[in-house]
Amino acid sequence: MAKFGALLEDAKGNPFYVDDTMPLCLVNKITKTLNVSNTIGGVIRVHPNDGAVRFIFCKGNKAEVNFYYILDSTSGMYIVNCSGPGDFIVDVYVFGYQYQTPPAWGMAIWDAQGRCIITNETKVLRGIQPQGNNGADSAGFNVDTTLIGEYAVAPDCLGYMAGVINQGGQVYPFVAPAYTSAYFNGTSTRIKGAFRGDLGGGGASNIQYVNHRNTIKAIDVGLY
Repeated sequence: MAKFGALLEDAKGNPFYVDDTMPLCLVNKITKTLNVSNTIGGVIRVHPNDGAVRFIFCKGNKAEVNFYYILDSTSGMYIVNCSGPGDFIVDVYVFGYQYQTPPAWGMAIWDAQGRCIITNETKVLRGIQPQGNNGADSAGFNVDTTLIGEYAVAPDCLGYMAGVINQGGQVYPFVAPAYTSAYFNGTSTRIKGAFRGDLGGGGASNIQYVNHRNTIKAIDVGLY
């Protein structure tokens, strides 16, 4: 550590900057209106498959709007696949490592190569709040939490349900995965797992549940 200069710390007293590193910061926010039942579709193209590290968080404006994040091999783009009722809006927050543009005035920090890595305008990823206890039965698709404020969650698969449907003498299996969802109602955000697809209805039998028992990672998007 230098004998003199400025030392930046987070709320817990940890040094904010370590030599030869960059902070994860907000590099893009995408807002899109979707409808999975018509040509608007439920896909949001987020970024190309260029090898750069990104962290993705999403929220919807209706209950049960859910998300997963995957590489679309056809387009070569990473996408957020969304599902929900009728027309719905999804906000996608993209965090990554990115050199900064110095502001007209304020504070800026450069690395040893003379590249600006952080300024007073940089929106750094912080305050990730896991929902649920990892490995517990109450985690995974059993998470159902309401937080005061506006939150987004990392898209993830929380488990699935499977069974057999018998309709009109025709028997066929079904699998319905559970993905993360975050619904902001203007005051608070409900965070939970949401099953997607054919849930069997009244003709389902031999239903089995597989819970991944993972946590849902949430961030307060009021910071961004």
